[in-house]
Amino acid sequence: MVDEPTPNGEEQHEEETIEDGGALGPVTQGGLPTTQAGWLAARTMNRQRTISDEVEQAHVEIVGSPEGPEYLKFLNGINRAQSVTGDLRMDDVYAAQMIIEHAASNGSMLIKNEKPYVIVLKLRSVLARRYRGMSRNARAAIAEAAE
Repeated sequence: MVDEPTPNGEEQHEEETIEDGGALGPVTQGGLPTTQAGWLAARTMNRQRTISDEVEQAHVEIVGSPEGPEYLKFLNGINRAQSVTGDLRMDDVYAAQMIIEHAASNGSMLIKNEKPYVIVLKLRSVLARRYRGMSRNARAAIAEAAE
């Protein structure tokens, strides 16, 4: 370690890098990895992406795409009168089909072979749990309270 005085007279300690930290690659004297690969190797929870993660990514990408307005029409209704097809469940199936088509064209292996029903369930779950107030039930409760 090299000790150098700082402008205010305190000593500054510079960490030495140890080149062979095993699977972690180079590490500091204190044992911290110095590279991104080292940090990833030290990670204790290597969580795989889930179908819900893929559905959320496709949802956000579609919303920001030219198909966004059409897609959102299928998700917008909170009762039968506001649905596109006359049935909220059918609207969900159309939205799920758009997610499946988007996933197939963007290489999502988890979604492209799933049945629309599974995607509908995951989409409902993502909207209800990951986004505050975006589920149909939450939006219906807000609309009811406003009346």
